[in-house]
Amino acid sequence: MAKGGLLFKILGIVVSITIIGLAILIYKFISQEEKNLLDEKKKTSQLMAQPILHTIYKDMLDERADMARYLAEAMKATKGTERVQIIRSNGVEEAFQDFKTLKAVEKEYGDLKPEWTTNHPNKANNIARGIDNPKFKEALKLFNEGKKEGISYIEQDEGKRLLTYLEPIEMKPKCSACHVTKEDARGVLMISTSLDDMYAALASSRMQWITYGFFTIAGVISLLTLLVRNIITKPIEETVIMLKGIAEGKGDLTKRLTVTSKDEVGMLGIWFNKFVIEMRNMVKGIFATSK
Repeated sequence: MAKGGLLFKILGIVVSITIIGLAILIYKFISQEEKNLLDEKKKTSQLMAQPILHTIYKDMLDERADMARYLAEAMKATKGTERVQIIRSNGVEEAFQDFKTLKAVEKEYGDLKPEWTTNHPNKANNIARGIDNPKFKEALKLFNEGKKEGISYIEQDEGKRLLTYLEPIEMKPKCSACHVTKEDARGVLMISTSLDDMYAALASSRMQWITYGFFTIAGVISLLTLLVRNIITKPIEETVIMLKGIAEGKGDLTKRLTVTSKDEVGMLGIWFNKFVIEMRNMVKGIFATSK
């Protein structure tokens, strides 16, 4: 029982340290992998944003506002893309989804070009998605204060985890021809992509690491059991058996422990052998005196 108790205590300590170390390693690896995947997702969103922004800055100013609308609609069909929205500077309405701007242009300049109105939606309740998120409102505030760099964040939408990337649409001098208000940001381009595939990949990777850790711990336990048994618990067990025999008057004082190391366990064996030798000499002396 003493042997088993010592063995399990040693194994328990080592295995606990191994489990903690593996858990930290897995956490750091998964965290770094998640960061790398999010960076890739963000770069993809940045690449998607460039042709839309180019179209807005070039084609719209060349009086081809329909091009930005068609391009944004086409990008919504990209796999994993949940939103591609051009949100007006008021932070509420989605551009190209009603006739608000078109009516302002018509009032100011007269008849509209046919391509501007062909297949143009006209929503009665034109509210962009994701605008209630506090992170979106904070980004809009920063854009209107002059921030030029894009902003990204993770959000939940209808049970889905999304990476939302925002980039300001800058106010150009010619924009005032159609738009009356003059904020630093003419609007916001929002691109939201699903993170389901990323988290599925992370879950698979995590499971692989856990499986690897399980077999590693099993191997460590087997190896340690063998080592601890031969190096520590077996010599102690032999010492206990010999001491028990001596205490019960059944011990063989001619036997000696086999010492295979010079550490504390080895020293225990050496000094125990000396004890047995002195005990044997003492017993011989007692018998010699009695005769």
